[in-house]
Amino acid sequence: MRVKFYAYLGHSRERVQIDIGFGDRITGGPIEIDFPTLLDFPAPRLKVYSIENAVAEKFEAIVSLQLETSRMKDFYDILYFAENYEFNKALLKEAILPTFDQRDTDIEKRKNIYENKFKSDEQLQKFWTAFLNRNKLSTENSFANIVDKLKSFIEPILL
Repeated sequence: MRVKFYAYLGHSRERVQIDIGFGDRITGGPIEIDFPTLLDFPAPRLKVYSIENAVAEKFEAIVSLQLETSRMKDFYDILYFAENYEFNKALLKEAILPTFDQRDTDIEKRKNIYENKFKSDEQLQKFWTAFLNRNKLSTENSFANIVDKLKSFIEPILL
């Protein structure tokens, strides 16, 4: 479930979005984080998915949707985490496999997204370029290159 609302402080208006999941297996349980604050107030503590669980869910969504995906943020997020976070690879594998199982997605379908048909799909490349432009991100990596990086990150974990 996704909840969106606006928060107001004086004349400032901020859009807030909260994603809430039900029924998913959470490997290792939820973790607690301090939510960043704009003012000098104590940070609220939130229970959230671990990054391993978030990556598992994003990867499963990519694999289950295949050529029907338009979720370019999932590709971006996984690679951002891969480059900026020290993963416990055993825990990540432990998160990926039950996520696929829970959602009735065959883990072997992941191999389809590494094939040229997927990597060179014109529509997916357009989605990728639009995502980068909309978010003012570097456009130096093609969609095919991003999929290759995803494979290099995920496959050693699953073997």
